[in-house]
Amino acid sequence: MKKSLLFILLPLCLAFAGCSNSNPKVDSPYVSEKGDTLVVDTTVPGEGITGYGGQVSIQLYVVKGRVADIVLGENSETPRFIKRVYDIITPSWIGLRLRDAAKAEVDAVTGATLSSNALIGNFRLAMKELGY
Repeated sequence: MKKSLLFILLPLCLAFAGCSNSNPKVDSPYVSEKGDTLVVDTTVPGEGITGYGGQVSIQLYVVKGRVADIVLGENSETPRFIKRVYDIITPSWIGLRLRDAAKAEVDAVTGATLSSNALIGNFRLAMKELGY
């Protein structure tokens, strides 16, 4: 009886261990904690990740181990292009667990490839700062 119970409970425990509802513990100067929210700012580490008009930094907000929000930093992109890029790309990540967001394949927006690549690159950088 004890062995059969162990074979039932062990897989369940292992399955739930990967389903954390908390933020990861991170040791990065670019990640700050604000209450139950982690904020990753790519302004400094993302200086080399540029779009058509220059740097496109982001602030990535993480709550309970999920992507809660992505806010664009100051940039010199054409406003209508970066808005279109943001509106099309960011919903691909919002709400996802960090592990899933890190693996998500996101395509560049046609006609705004450089801006798209800058946003995607900064998101990937933010995920790297979180250990993903």
